[in-house]
Amino acid sequence: MLNYNGGSWGAAIEVTNGSALRADARSMLSAWSGQDDGSHVQRVRYWLKGPVVTQVIMEDRSPDPQFDLG
Repeated sequence: MLNYNGGSWGAAIEVTNGSALRADARSMLSAWSGQDDGSHVQRVRYWLKGPVVTQVIMEDRSPDPQFDLG
């Protein structure tokens, strides 16, 4: 996904409340193994996976919330 069409895309959320916190989609995808173990605990999982469209859900529900903002 990171290399599709040159990989020149990116998405991030930045929250400022006294200090700035940032969650970056590229960092989350880079840390992902690409495997979907079927659990809702992993940070990235496939929503759709096919030859026409691939979508992933990115959320940090892991026991070690490395990308969590709160």
